[in-house]
Amino acid sequence: YINQAAVLINNVISKIDKNKRFIDFFGCDLNTYEHKNHDYIETDFNQEYEDKQEGIVFHILTDYDFNDSVKEKFYLLAEKLSSHYTCKINFKHMQSINQENLHGWNGRTSMYLILFLSSILQKDLKKALYLDTDLYINCDIRELFAINLKDNIIACVNTSKSFGSLKSLDGKNDINIDSSGWFNSGLTLINVPEYIALEPTFKNIMQNYEISYLAVETVLNYAIQKKRLQLPVVYNFCVGLLKLDYLHHLAFEEEVQYGHMYYSKQFYNEKLPQAKILHYCYMDKPWNRRYTFSEIKQTFIECPCFDMWWDMALGTPYFSDYFFNIRQELYKRDCEFINQKFVELESKFQNEKNQTLQELKSLEQKHNSYLLSQENREKSLKLLNLEQDLINKKLNTKKLYKELNIKEDVFIPRINLIQVNSAKERIHNHLAYKLGLALIENSKSIKGYIRMPYVLS
Repeated sequence: YINQAAVLINNVISKIDKNKRFIDFFGCDLNTYEHKNHDYIETDFNQEYEDKQEGIVFHILTDYDFNDSVKEKFYLLAEKLSSHYTCKINFKHMQSINQENLHGWNGRTSMYLILFLSSILQKDLKKALYLDTDLYINCDIRELFAINLKDNIIACVNTSKSFGSLKSLDGKNDINIDSSGWFNSGLTLINVPEYIALEPTFKNIMQNYEISYLAVETVLNYAIQKKRLQLPVVYNFCVGLLKLDYLHHLAFEEEVQYGHMYYSKQFYNEKLPQAKILHYCYMDKPWNRRYTFSEIKQTFIECPCFDMWWDMALGTPYFSDYFFNIRQELYKRDCEFINQKFVELESKFQNEKNQTLQELKSLEQKHNSYLLSQENREKSLKLLNLEQDLINKKLNTKKLYKELNIKEDVFIPRINLIQVNSAKERIHNHLAYKLGLALIENSKSIKGYIRMPYVLS
């Protein structure tokens, strides 16, 4: 992040109001809203700063030994920015502290420098301000130095209601950190004498406990406990929290009974335009990408305050060419990323469309099959009704025969199937044939002779 450090330095100096002196911030009211989630902020008023020369000294903490050409660019940057406000840049290497038995986090140890300021700062220094490189400063930083820390070790911003832990290497003395307000260490105003006095505690933790997450932040939250001044959220506004909420629905305070975040979402949204220091944490950094894609929401999400940071980066003396090339490459990657996602979305849409059409076709086939089976059931039902009707008629006929005391076969006609329009049919239709047939059929019994006049008539 060495190039991003140059942007931060340029950012800090460019936001300083040249028409004001440091002592002009003494007595200012920095309580920009009701202090529900922060302490009441007071400023110092010390006449000893009246005639002193002003300036800012930047200490870049690193575990990498940069070559002279890199350092020279920073020295030239400081010289250039000093025309606006006096500043100086120093490099502080990890070798300046005793690393014996200190366990690195993610293979890095440079972050531990912030825990051992006695090897970095002047012994008579009263205050120091620690800044992460992924910050954007939107105020005159001197107002923070004007804050009266009283007997607090640090001033910081609470971000969440977290519960951290320290696991002892011997497995006997594990520590649970119960903090009513977990603070983010990305911006920390330090009471140097009180802070340096805690270095033995810091070292003991680093040597005897395993820290799996946010090493420095966990150590500070445990070691400092309540000895801190809570600043308004506008001094360390973690813009990534809103993005995380959109992606994963974080539990902001007041939305659920036990909200994870220290603020309500409404409060956070209201304070974004008033943010004095933006923190690009809990998200992709603006120099990495502009857009991310939510698989859950199926939409693109833009990095908050992206252009603001890039305007500052492209305007940083001696580093503008580097960031111009990075920006061009980033723009290309963003376009490729967006095109890729559109292709994926189009393919997904086409697959869903084909699947839907298949489902519709299957439903249509089932529907047609149902209609056909319904029609067959109706025909079968009609046939059953006809059969039942025939059975009923037979039963009624038998009953009638029984009442008339007549044998069933007397009136049962002989049915002969004759092909229509055949010669045989034409003969059978002659009257003479019909009379002869009637005489023959009824001459076989006495009842037939009795019935014959009626049949022939």
